[in-house]
Amino acid sequence: EYMGVDLQAPVALNVGGRTKAALVGINYPDSQYTLRGCVNDVQAMAGFLQQQGFTDIEMLLDEQATTDNIISLFEWLVADAQPGDSLFFHYSGHGGQVRDSSGDEQDNVDETIVPVDFETTRQMTDDVIFEKLILPLPEGCQLVVFMDCCHSGTVLDLPYALQAAEEMAPVADDNPRFNLAKLHHYATNFWGKMQGIMNAF
Repeated sequence: EYMGVDLQAPVALNVGGRTKAALVGINYPDSQYTLRGCVNDVQAMAGFLQQQGFTDIEMLLDEQATTDNIISLFEWLVADAQPGDSLFFHYSGHGGQVRDSSGDEQDNVDETIVPVDFETTRQMTDDVIFEKLILPLPEGCQLVVFMDCCHSGTVLDLPYALQAAEEMAPVADDNPRFNLAKLHHYATNFWGKMQGIMNAF
């Protein structure tokens, strides 16, 4: 038990919806950035999710976890998402920060995750994660994200940041890095693209 939560209890899934999980674990083998345990972590998570009723699970491990493959995994996870679905994403690897090039961050940096091929494709910013993983979700679709990396607190660019400690109840504070103008920009572009696709049929 942790902070009054029974960690052995089954996860409360949305009743009647689909369950899908996408997991990424990168140890960066044979490099100066090597980590230990990230692949084991997501493999253990896959077993846990199966015990909780998840049947549709995809994983990217080490050299599989390229920028293009991670984006494709995001797209697979949210494809045809419906109200009532329960989705899960777990990333275990390096996290970082890069200078914000779009001017939408109050602290002038974007939070990132670090694909295995980042030296040739760059780190993946919170802007990309928000656009590919968060924005396509319909209301009523449940997404749980577990980010096991540095600088992970605001890597989804959400409007609230949950702060938790053993001596206090979790509280949701306004995320100072959330930018409503960015949400409007991405939403407008996203739904414009969707409208164009629908008009093509």
